[in-house]
Amino acid sequence: MSNFPLSLHPLMIDYFSISIDWSIALEPYGVRWRTWRKAFHENLHPAAAHKYRPLELKAARLFLKNLLETPQDFYEHVRQ
Repeated sequence: MSNFPLSLHPLMIDYFSISIDWSIALEPYGVRWRTWRKAFHENLHPAAAHKYRPLELKAARLFLKNLLETPQDFYEHVRQ
């Protein structure tokens, strides 16, 4: 896996952090580890939460719209 830029989209960071075939915890210390550690810190520390607000609002609005239209599909809406 190549080094990704530090301005990764938050969802990309989440996708790569939960990937089964790679884990920063098992990565040996080096350039790649430092690059990923810096990217995680820049995007996942508490003060970075403001970056996620637009994504959270969009997801919440979509969830509520879907729930109003088809409340019987609640569990399906929650999984999206």
